[in-house]
Amino acid sequence: MGRWNPFWEAVIQDRDVPLQDRLTRLYVEYAKAALTRDWVRIFMFSGLRGEDINRKYLAILRKRVLEPIAIELRHELGLPTVAQVPLLSAEVELVWSINARVFYFGQRQWIFDVPLEDKLDDMIALTVTHFLAGAREVLPRLLEQAAKQQAAKA
Repeated sequence: MGRWNPFWEAVIQDRDVPLQDRLTRLYVEYAKAALTRDWVRIFMFSGLRGEDINRKYLAILRKRVLEPIAIELRHELGLPTVAQVPLLSAEVELVWSINARVFYFGQRQWIFDVPLEDKLDDMIALTVTHFLAGAREVLPRLLEQAAKQQAAKA
């Protein structure tokens, strides 16, 4: 947690900035802290050993970064708020995909010895663009399916 940057939480919620720019800035800054050789290797090895540090960190990441991104994504797409339709686990899983891809850049370099051929910041921007394009297509369907399931239960 010593590497945690409050900027990550603040940038997510700054609706004066387009979501694509916010996510790109967030993950560029996140990569500076999380994709160092020592951090990637410690995180991987502690996960393999079943250490509690990984579970605690990932729970905080989910609460402070991933869930707020999911909420902002709904806002960006003009979808119901979480007050109207509770956050779906599938939405959070969708957001995990950005985090997983960015962290994988570090794994490639520091675990598999296969560094990126392009600049990391460019690859993060591409990742965010790719994520948002898919989310625009997938997220409305997820919420529609959830609404249909909820109506069927009622």
